[in-house]
Amino acid sequence: MLQASPQPAAEEFAIHDHEDFCGVEIAEYASVARVVEIAGFLRAHGRLGALVLAEVGGDLAAANTALEEQYRGCFSSLADSFQALTEEAVDIPKALRGYIDYDAMARDAQLNGEIFTVETAHDEVHVFWVC
Repeated sequence: MLQASPQPAAEEFAIHDHEDFCGVEIAEYASVARVVEIAGFLRAHGRLGALVLAEVGGDLAAANTALEEQYRGCFSSLADSFQALTEEAVDIPKALRGYIDYDAMARDAQLNGEIFTVETAHDEVHVFWVC
């Protein structure tokens, strides 16, 4: 690209405009290799990948780890994810089911940094465990 530049002896390039990166910001002086990495990641993971990438501060390795190893699933609420997890792990007697506060469990896990979430719609909460 620099060799084909109309500027003689061009030494650097800058990215001033981009589209179809699902909202991911591309740095003005990002290397071509970095842009290709981000494009490949977004092609593989789409909008959810872009939101996770933003959540982990643009770290592609951390975003890949989150999507491949820490993803719990998509739920209508964070409390629903904790209800599903609890019911998978423990046989709760019917008489006690109404006394479990899944909202509090979810809130505590989020405040303690045990999970992070990404919302893709009003009732689509993607849950990730931070191990």
